Amino acid sequence: MDYKLDYTDKGEYTHFVVEGKDSLETTRAFWTEVYNISKRKGYFRVLVEEHLEGQLTPAEMFEVCQELPELMRGIPLRIAHVDVVSEHLVDNELGETVAHNRGMEVKVFDNLDNALDWLLERA
Repeated sequence: MDYKLDYTDKGEYTHFVVEGKDSLETTRAFWTEVYNISKRKGYFRVLVEEHLEGQLTPAEMFEVCQELPELMRGIPLRIAHVDVVSEHLVDNELGETVAHNRGMEVKVFDNLDNALDWLLERA
């Protein structure tokens, strides 16, 4: 796993930034870390800004997004996910649909402004 995860508590939400190389293991690990930090600190609205090199296959994306709702069970997280690589949007939208259909409140975006608008609209 080759990634770095930083976060900043912004009051109304928490901003996570992940950087490194994308892989199935990296994706599982950073989402697990986002969950663990959020649970420990009582965060419920999170913005995840992804700066990962490479891309999961559609099959890997489907696999991870099937697993995430079970991992995230136990705290009511509202997640806005921004991948800075715009070419990843279609695959991320597949992941959003899979996770959403399994009970997660998550939405993917291609820019931070729209992500924050959605994340905070019911704050």
